[in-house]
Amino acid sequence: MSNDYQNAINARALSLVSADVIVRTTNGVDLAGTLTSVTRETVGWPSGSVGPIVSFNVTDADDKLWTIDPSAVLAIAG
Repeated sequence: MSNDYQNAINARALSLVSADVIVRTTNGVDLAGTLTSVTRETVGWPSGSVGPIVSFNVTDADDKLWTIDPSAVLAIAG
């Protein structure tokens, strides 16, 4: 995936935190749930700066938390 595409996925995810979403992954899985948070890398980044996104965290209807690598996401609908 291109950086522009990944940046668009990341921006979409950030806009949907706390919303009900469907995440389509590169292996063909559609995961429905609530996008509970986005995790960023913190080690090695100067104080006050924002590190890259390392995971999208989705809680499904069974309260199972899914931690998804952003590079494995084709689309997010919310």
